[in-house]
Amino acid sequence: MSIELNSIPEQFAKKAESLSAFGGLNLLYIKKSVASLIGQIGRGGIFDEYTKHDISHIDEMLKNLEWIVPQQTQKVMSAADWLMIVLAIYFHDMGMLVTKEEFEARTKPESGFTNFCDHVLFTGLNGPDYKSRGNSFIINML
Repeated sequence: MSIELNSIPEQFAKKAESLSAFGGLNLLYIKKSVASLIGQIGRGGIFDEYTKHDISHIDEMLKNLEWIVPQQTQKVMSAADWLMIVLAIYFHDMGMLVTKEEFEARTKPESGFTNFCDHVLFTGLNGPDYKSRGNSFIINML
């Protein structure tokens, strides 16, 4: 499968390559790299119950973006605006790229995820409520 920048959002985003703020950026290279990475999602039995998350999933989301963003809004968006939204679509599933070992180790006390939950996610004013809701969600999944 040939990886190309075929969508209208990608064509607008590609214009950001010429902006000094994004010096050296190569959108096609990024897309090819993302395609290589997300092609691994679902291997090893992790997240294999979901629909295929390969580059065709990204391309479909980009096509949807063409009608989600009204024509009037598209006309006033800058190349940087388009770049940010295209990159968000490219990267949105990267959290699903996990090995079976990483997934199984997520609840171990020494895991970075457990530390993040205990010291960041479940702290602050809403932390206890968020933890309770998260635990309820996990229990309901079992």
